[in-house]
Amino acid sequence: MEEKERLKKQLDFILEVDKVKNIFRQTYLADGNRKENDAEHSWHLALMAVLLKEYSNEEVDQLLADYKSETDEDKRTEIVQRVQEILAQDVPAYYIQDPITIYVTDSAVTGFQLYPIDIYELKDISLGQ
Repeated sequence: MEEKERLKKQLDFILEVDKVKNIFRQTYLADGNRKENDAEHSWHLALMAVLLKEYSNEEVDQLLADYKSETDEDKRTEIVQRVQEILAQDVPAYYIQDPITIYVTDSAVTGFQLYPIDIYELKDISLGQ
């Protein structure tokens, strides 16, 4: 492939990837001001991958290698369950906030949905008679 053609393909790809800025997710930014777009989400994910790349567990690495070559579904399930146990004990992330919140609404209020991470979609709420 010629350099010029390669550069054109790279620029076309960059323009295509730029479109993810217009895809909005259901999760809010850390400051809660607005929902994040896919580009921001991808950036955060890439940043976490770079920062957390130092995590290593030899047993997990071996189990994942075994998983790739294992053909028995039951054994594959056992491998995945063991990996989950190890990761849960290693605790790669631990939330220090777990608020207990109680919501009370009038019986005429409909459409109120409580999400597990304190997101509130007010657009679906209505007040009946």
